Amino acid sequence: MIKFADQFLDLVKDYETIIVFRHINPDNDALGSQWATVSFLRLLFPEKKIYGTGLHQVVKGVDYPVSDSLQDEQFQDSIGIICDTANHERVDDQRYQLCKTIIRIDHHPIHDLFGDLLLINEQASSTCEILTLMFRHIYIDPLPEVIATYLMAGILSDTIMFSIPSVSSKTFQAAAYLSQSPIKLSDIHAQLYHYSEDEFKFINELRSNIHRSPCGLAYVIVDRKMLEKHNMHPNKAKEYIFALSQVKEFRMWAIFIEIEVDGVSLYNGSLRSQSVVINTIANRFNGGGHPLAAAVKHLSLAQVNQLIEECCVKINAEEVYEK
Repeated sequence: MIKFADQFLDLVKDYETIIVFRHINPDNDALGSQWATVSFLRLLFPEKKIYGTGLHQVVKGVDYPVSDSLQDEQFQDSIGIICDTANHERVDDQRYQLCKTIIRIDHHPIHDLFGDLLLINEQASSTCEILTLMFRHIYIDPLPEVIATYLMAGILSDTIMFSIPSVSSKTFQAAAYLSQSPIKLSDIHAQLYHYSEDEFKFINELRSNIHRSPCGLAYVIVDRKMLEKHNMHPNKAKEYIFALSQVKEFRMWAIFIEIEVDGVSLYNGSLRSQSVVINTIANRFNGGGHPLAAAVKHLSLAQVNQLIEECCVKINAEEVYEK
């Protein structure tokens, strides 16, 4: 970490333009790590041009900035920093390839070793955890409130409030450091986990439409009619995967959201598991992720049904994740 932090600073100092990226369909760890990095570098280097890019989509969380609108020429002779992104196809602005140098910081299982300087820690609970510990080494003093808020939101969200197997003593060290900043932890929690009456009704409808497979898989297929009924954005809807969690009998649970791509109905999905490895399945269905939390995208209904069958095969085979 110390060696990487020093190399990171040395590289960044060489460029006048710095552009920070995240993955497509961002969650709070993606957005939190991206905007914490943008804000931290602006703090260290106020004279440099520092941007955050990507298609800004609705996400339940803190109030992140809207992505910067950049021209192609602004990427040339710049350094790109890619946060929380496992493979190059998932970078939410493929113009990262125009950057002269690429730094990657991530905690996903390694599938794609693109980039010039990498800090990939599969044991970390979140990319925000990795960044927090790196920033602590560089900055030492408590971070400004806005940076600490972005990082804490990413940690709380990706760890489901410190409840997943990848939480470690380092996770709590990161949280303790962030707590030295004037953050409002109760407000962050409320932004992440409180919901409106419309959302409450959407959650109830999800639970009322669960399909239960004999193998222990529970899943819901959400069509556009249901989304429109609850005024729910597809990217936000996938976050309600938690509505199916904490049921003892559900070995694995999933939510599939209907979207329209070039006039064709396809499905994006979120997958979760108590103990059975699921990212190996997601890798075969336009997705990926962690052993117990993964996502898939742009599937036909036939592919959704095939994925469901493969999940049951995996459950019956008892391929359990061991940290």
